[in-house]
Amino acid sequence: MVVVDVPVETQLARLVELRGMTREDAEARVAAQADREERLAIATYVVDNTGTVQELRARVAEVYAGLAG
Repeated sequence: MVVVDVPVETQLARLVELRGMTREDAEARVAAQADREERLAIATYVVDNTGTVQELRARVAEVYAGLAG
């Protein structure tokens, strides 16, 4: 199981700022998903999405190599 992880507040901010959602809609979307602790508990691989796009790409490449190799 691969989980892309980011703190809830960052997730909410991105939904509002990048997707144009209202705060209420963003909170409802997050609430409809498994919570962060549940996702992390079942993860085999965790992709941290709090950094730069370059850092995200590097971590995705690491996970892919682990899955492919």
